[in-house]
Amino acid sequence: MRGTMSKFFLSVVCFLSIVNGSAEAQIQSDTIKILKEIDQICSIVKDNIERKEFLLNEFKVNSNYLNRHLPDVFQYIEKYYFTFTTQNQSDASGLLRSVILTKEKEGLVMYREFIFNINSELVFYSEKARRDGSIPRTLRKIYFQDEVLIHNINDASVIAQLQIDLSNHLPSAIPHEAQKIQKRFQAQFSGKREY
Repeated sequence: MRGTMSKFFLSVVCFLSIVNGSAEAQIQSDTIKILKEIDQICSIVKDNIERKEFLLNEFKVNSNYLNRHLPDVFQYIEKYYFTFTTQNQSDASGLLRSVILTKEKEGLVMYREFIFNINSELVFYSEKARRDGSIPRTLRKIYFQDEVLIHNINDASVIAQLQIDLSNHLPSAIPHEAQKIQKRFQAQFSGKREY
């Protein structure tokens, strides 16, 4: 009897392992499919930016970048890439597709990019940096679905090499920041400022 119970228990454990393993494989497969869809959205958006298919609103702080040698002086730029849809053209609100935030201070240039789908939902966020004129290097890529983080890629070696502190850009806070950006963008069409 004891041997039969052991075999039964072992069979149940094996069955549950197989079921759990196949469920995990299905979840990974679904996530990979979603990531590929988001990569396709990003590719389309970036291609449209390069071809100047989107409208562009730009906001600059210290656009001449005077006194850059001083320790607390920086340059900050916000670029809003957008289009209009036939649905919302009459009320003069745009469809935001990408926002690129650039901050340069003491030889370090940080780029933060938000990409939105056609439903104005955040789907992708990335951070790049360069120091003293070098080529920008990717620090972080974060994928979202329904504004919930589904995949996070950090390049710790680049972060360490460029000596960058990302503690003020927590992945959990990025969707909230994207909502603020959406509000600032829509305020550009309403005549109200929300900064």
